Amino acid sequence: MNTFLKFKYSTESIGCGEEENFILKFNEDIIADNAEDGEFLVGKATQYMFLLEEAYKAGYPIFDIFDSNSDFANPLSEIYDEEENQIKQDLIDTLMGEFSVLGNDNICYFSRLEILPRYRGFSIAKKVIRDNYKVFGSWCGLIVMNPFPLQFELDKIHKLPFEKQMSFGDLEKDEELANKNLRTYYKSIGYIEVPGYNQMFLVPGYYNNKLESIDMDAPILKHSMGKKANQAYLKGKCDLDRLMFEFLIKCYYEIVTH
Repeated sequence: MNTFLKFKYSTESIGCGEEENFILKFNEDIIADNAEDGEFLVGKATQYMFLLEEAYKAGYPIFDIFDSNSDFANPLSEIYDEEENQIKQDLIDTLMGEFSVLGNDNICYFSRLEILPRYRGFSIAKKVIRDNYKVFGSWCGLIVMNPFPLQFELDKIHKLPFEKQMSFGDLEKDEELANKNLRTYYKSIGYIEVPGYNQMFLVPGYYNNKLESIDMDAPILKHSMGKKANQAYLKGKCDLDRLMFEFLIKCYYEIVTH
């Protein structure tokens, strides 16, 4: 039985200040779906779209937009030239080569990606990145991320309901190694590193061989673990060892009866 992915986006207001008129926040539910289980949540992601072209027309200061939220203030301010009122030219030159101009001035900031422990290792993150590129690429000239291993966030964030399910304590405890591994992973998907910048980038409109090679139609799993087991695990009410035992019994049953 094949299990496929689908992505459900919703928008959220991030405040009532004037600068928020130029920011769209997207919350993404990463959903797995198969004939036996139906739909079930396997992860979440967050993106922000910065409508800088509209801000330019309105004469609104770009740095005021970036400074409106700590989620993106530093990563975006660091790539922007306040005097020239544009993304830093050395960054554009490195990314665009001889063209030295982006398709448009809007920026998409890929803020957060979380895959629940049970579903890691099935290339889900790659498919999320590829879908984001397809969905947001026509809106912006640059997609930006600031890789950071979430296990090193503030403890208060890890106490939020969804984050409690993430088992951050089981992830790499060496921050330098975790950062290196994360950057290597995103680079393997197609994100671009630029010397002098911690951020990583995608340029919509340019063919990205690594991204294009990701098969969005391929199933993430060729079996089902059963809806009851999935739901129990996601709610933190089921023991992993028992679930794996039940899964092995289910596989054995399917083998001997087919």
